[in-house]
Amino acid sequence: MMVSHLLFKWLSVSISLFSYTASAFLYELTFNVDAGKVECFHQHVVMKGVLEIHYQVLQGGEMDIDFSTRSPGNEILRYDERSRTGTHQVYTKEGGTYEFCFDNSFSQFTPKMVFFELYSELQEISFVNGESYAEKFETSEVEADVKNRMKQSFVQIKSSLSIVRSKLGKIKNSQSHLRGYMKRDRSITEANFSRVNLFSGFYMIMMIAVSMVQVVTIRSLFKPPSHQMKQVT
Repeated sequence: MMVSHLLFKWLSVSISLFSYTASAFLYELTFNVDAGKVECFHQHVVMKGVLEIHYQVLQGGEMDIDFSTRSPGNEILRYDERSRTGTHQVYTKEGGTYEFCFDNSFSQFTPKMVFFELYSELQEISFVNGESYAEKFETSEVEADVKNRMKQSFVQIKSSLSIVRSKLGKIKNSQSHLRGYMKRDRSITEANFSRVNLFSGFYMIMMIAVSMVQVVTIRSLFKPPSHQMKQVT
């Protein structure tokens, strides 16, 4: 009975630990920024942590754009000028609403298509509830020899979940980056394909026109003048 009770408590703490490892978010957006316009996004952050930012210009003009990140106190944390792609890590020292802006005001005619990814891990709340619960559980119900083993088990669980969370975050980021590169490469390929078709059609029309001019010119060289034809008759 005591063993089953301990296992139930252990399982409860493990579930509590796991639920706190999932305190992260990942947002992906693909949007257009019109010529002469600025597009801004806002994300509210409660706890301190790390914001990982990645963006790429997929198509439009020279495929460049201005990017800036502002803190809740309106402080510029990151700024890129006329950049095609960028990856940043922003440490959120305070809670509040963070702003991410893409500025295409320098372009007068060409809109830009942008892929934007925002990933966050809130570091402060990881494992806090689980550790406090485990500590209360150890001091009240477990004897000294079992206490050490339980403590080591909790440390191992915490370490394993941290590794899993870190690996999953890296996998998500890598997949998102690859999708962004794929979208950009596909956009470039489709633009090149359209350009090739356009110039191929233009050159084909030019070849047909030149061929017709050559045929008319050659026939006119071998055609006798009209006054010579009248004298013969």
